[in-house]
Amino acid sequence: MINKIVYFPIEVKKRELDSRCYQALKLINQGFVVSICTKSAIAQYKKKMRLGIVYFKSSGPRYHSLMKELKNMGHKNIVMDEEGLILIDKNLYSTRFYKKNFKYIDLVLSWGKQDFSAIKKMSKSSKIFNIGSPRIDLLNQKTNKIYFDQARKIKKKYGKFILINTLFTYVNHFSHKTTNSYLQKLADKDDVYKFNKKQLHLSYKQVKRQKIIFEDFKKFLKIFSQTFPNYKLVVRPHPSENHETWKRIIKKYKNIIYINDDRSACSWMLASQFSISANCTTAIESFFLNKFNINYRPINNPEIEYILPRLCGLNIKSINNLVQFVKKNYHKSNLKINYFTKKNKKILQNKVSNFDGLCSVNKLNQVFASNFIFNEEKFLNKEKIVNLNYLEKLKNFLRIKYLDFRLKVLKSEKSLFAIQKVPGMAEKEIFDRITLFKNYLGIKTRFSVIEEEPGMFVIKKIN
Repeated sequence: MINKIVYFPIEVKKRELDSRCYQALKLINQGFVVSICTKSAIAQYKKKMRLGIVYFKSSGPRYHSLMKELKNMGHKNIVMDEEGLILIDKNLYSTRFYKKNFKYIDLVLSWGKQDFSAIKKMSKSSKIFNIGSPRIDLLNQKTNKIYFDQARKIKKKYGKFILINTLFTYVNHFSHKTTNSYLQKLADKDDVYKFNKKQLHLSYKQVKRQKIIFEDFKKFLKIFSQTFPNYKLVVRPHPSENHETWKRIIKKYKNIIYINDDRSACSWMLASQFSISANCTTAIESFFLNKFNINYRPINNPEIEYILPRLCGLNIKSINNLVQFVKKNYHKSNLKINYFTKKNKKILQNKVSNFDGLCSVNKLNQVFASNFIFNEEKFLNKEKIVNLNYLEKLKNFLRIKYLDFRLKVLKSEKSLFAIQKVPGMAEKEIFDRITLFKNYLGIKTRFSVIEEEPGMFVIKKIN
């Protein structure tokens, strides 16, 4: 028996925080207490956390020890792969699920029929539920107003601009110094992330493709700056990329801006005239928001391309065509999406079960009710879900000071990468975000947000 507590560890803030706040609002209305926390907080406080449900965003080898410990303590582990929507090859997708983890996973949640089928083949014994993603809920419902409101503020500050969302995690990753080191790691027989021959073959092709597009984007920035000196372009790198690379490239151009803030890509796309990406999920989000997107596609190789960005964006094959499109359409604010067909819609519905607006969190609550036995004892508002004694609090304080030292003085690469993905969270930020969703949806619930321990934010309904 577990408590009605759901722990949501955040790994990439700008990608996950909005959906976690939305889920928290829905779940506290069903009698749950919710914690939005850092991944390191789960690891640090696991022995002192009240038993509940831990919601993982993926199931790679690095989660194995933590999942095993939590399961042995009595927690329930559930997984929804944040990248399950962009499945290329079922053989490659298997690298997202470390086989040894299935033993410690209680439930797996899927975006749609396709990833459901792929996961089912990996583990026939696992309980898998096709509920859809809360990130799609946000785009399909009145909650998407948060992105329109943020877009107005961005527009007011930056004026008219084109947006580029980058995805070069193979050739410009924060941690991999070279593409060769990345590929060597995948081929290392002693590494837990080792790929089989087919997976390696596809990865080599993906790296080659990204190298070409990366060089093309650099050329495009130069041409854009020279050809359109009075136009503006914003580059928003992927959270896992080396942002210093982009800063060095962009600093020579007066009309090109590097941006890295806490806002979702959705807000930036809505604020732009149109956005440009290459094989990126932002194209899908842009489509759901009815905003025009270009999918830059100089190489036609479906074997290593995600299908949805091709369907949800206008495919442009060359820098010259891209420049001509900018010249013709820069001043058009509401370009009509004319590239999405009925056939495309059927494919998207197969991949996104809540395509038509069904609430994934309502389905999630039903899954919880039918699979878990809960302790129905209600929490008092002042009752904690993490209980540290004085000595443990002191140790935690010293740990945080040490991590701060590693970040600010030693400039630890690991610490810098972590802070790039999750640049801090605060009670007010989470409270304000949930309040916005509450108002958009017309929900009257009163709630509190308290940071019980560093990195562990607890959301409770106030009765």
